[in-house]
Amino acid sequence: MKTSKIIIISFLICLFGLSCSPQLCLQKRADRFIEKTYRKADTIYKYSVAFNNFNIVWYHKDGYLYKYRISPHMIKKYEPIVAENIFISKSSLSKYFDESIYKNVECFYHLLDGASIDIYFKNGKNLRSSIDIDCLFGQKYPVNSIPYKLQYDFSKMGQFVDFNFEDLYQDNH
Repeated sequence: MKTSKIIIISFLICLFGLSCSPQLCLQKRADRFIEKTYRKADTIYKYSVAFNNFNIVWYHKDGYLYKYRISPHMIKKYEPIVAENIFISKSSLSKYFDESIYKNVECFYHLLDGASIDIYFKNGKNLRSSIDIDCLFGQKYPVNSIPYKLQYDFSKMGQFVDFNFEDLYQDNH
């Protein structure tokens, strides 16, 4: 009797698409979350690492940074963090998120695996780039550039404990 219940439940899960690989479930959950979040924010950022079972998604609103950790089967919401929303120049977006196959920008590459940054805009335009996090944290960038903003946001979120934004830019403030 127990085996037949398991078979029936398994069949129903497959029939209704409730089961999927962890990566596919993660992608679907992140996509749905981002779609719903557009009501709250104009720009949403997602950091992911290939073959990790989570994404970090964040956005800015009213002087706060809102951070979420999305896993295949759950979303963890963190406490809002007081943070400046650094506006980035369009030329910076063009440079670091250039979609040509000849892109040659240090720390931002066109790779199919590894870490990546996705930026989702409310108007439907989305940008994606692979990123070398160690490279990103190893140098200074111009204020209002996308790498500067990413360094700032990651430092505020405490995402990478060995990086200190204030120490790196102490002579700029």
